[in-house]
Amino acid sequence: MFIGIDVGASGAIAVLDAKGYLLDHAPMPTFKDGKSTRVNAAALAGFLAEYDAAKTAFVERVGAMGKDGVRQGASSMFAFGHSAGVVEGVLAALHI
Repeated sequence: MFIGIDVGASGAIAVLDAKGYLLDHAPMPTFKDGKSTRVNAAALAGFLAEYDAAKTAFVERVGAMGKDGVRQGASSMFAFGHSAGVVEGVLAALHI
């Protein structure tokens, strides 16, 4: 079983079996923090815990460039990096 994660508040999660068939998927769980939307670590952990047989996850590699090589603002890149960190922390906590 494998997990694929598109990090970010507008990202998504997919769970595939060993043959690559889609078992489940969900939008990235989020919550509002003032004007910002943040990844909900507890809800993400709850979703992934249902698939405790999964020991491998493929996570989007993030960087400081936006779409088409256009640099994003510091605020938006911080938010995106924060989301990536939350995802990586949840995966580590679940030993995935």
